[in-house]
Amino acid sequence: MLGTRFSLRGLFGVVSFLAVSCGLIIYATPLLAIATFSAMLVVMLTAILGAIYNRGDRRAFWTGFALFGFAYVWLFCGNWQMLDGSGHPRDHLLSTTFLTWCYSKAPFTRTTSTMVPLTPGISGMTGPAPMMVRGMMPGGSPAMTMTTVATPPDWSAFMTTGHSLFTLAFAFFGGVIARRGHRRLAGRSEADLVKSG
Repeated sequence: MLGTRFSLRGLFGVVSFLAVSCGLIIYATPLLAIATFSAMLVVMLTAILGAIYNRGDRRAFWTGFALFGFAYVWLFCGNWQMLDGSGHPRDHLLSTTFLTWCYSKAPFTRTTSTMVPLTPGISGMTGPAPMMVRGMMPGGSPAMTMTTVATPPDWSAFMTTGHSLFTLAFAFFGGVIARRGHRRLAGRSEADLVKSG
């Protein structure tokens, strides 16, 4: 009987992938997005080698992995419009809607520091400033202070990282489906041999 079985190793792998994915998305930067996208491409190309050099259900897994993964990459990286001209196919994916929702809920993890003019009477001015007249320093330049502002993750990096991780998840799903289909087909073949024998 072919049922769905979960191993502790598989459960640990799924939980680890989700934890790392959440960290990569929340702290998404352009450099992390490039690293995630590059790692995803290396894994996808490795899946092709796995499909070529393995046998049986392992070959089925890596074939499904590569097929589903590259189909997803083709959808979110391609440069074309929908047939009705309503936009890019990437904009109509459920994963894009989910990532957009996650971005709206993402914590402000980036901080940017900027210099802003300091005016007399606001908090941040401490101590006497006898030479300061109307927010000006002795040389005539405006008094400045450093302000730190928290901002959400970079939008482009967030989406690139998210879609790269969805590619790996979707590819894994395709691999599981292909392996299960191969095992079911192999089970039928054995049953046919038993009946004919």
